[in-house]
Amino acid sequence: MNQQDHAQNKPTDEATQRHVLPLFSTPVYLAHLGEPQESLKESCRKLDYHRYGVDNGWVSQNKYALDLPQFVETKQLLKRELDGFLHEVLSVSDNFEFYITNSWVQKHSKTDHAQSHYHINSLISGVYYVEVFIVTGK
Repeated sequence: MNQQDHAQNKPTDEATQRHVLPLFSTPVYLAHLGEPQESLKESCRKLDYHRYGVDNGWVSQNKYALDLPQFVETKQLLKRELDGFLHEVLSVSDNFEFYITNSWVQKHSKTDHAQSHYHINSLISGVYYVEVFIVTGK
């Protein structure tokens, strides 16, 4: 595009110019989905895991865990929640369908942690806590 073409495509009305200024916002949507069934917890325990290279937790070998037969109901539950958030809370048109791309299970021990990271292939990232143990004391 040459300079003249660029000048012709540039908005001249100040009201039509658009800007996004998120100011470091990180919206977080929380929903309590009830206590997971013991069968779901057991299915998570039975998966094959490997230790992260940075030695801060365990991750399932399968990065599409919600596609496994034992997680069909869980995937439906999470998909309903995702759709509710997008279409009811954010008012995204029903013409747009969203889907879950990857899914895995993580396990953390007392000294493990999740390091700061990004999911660059996702518009939205989610976490479903299946089982949580709170460690208190020293």
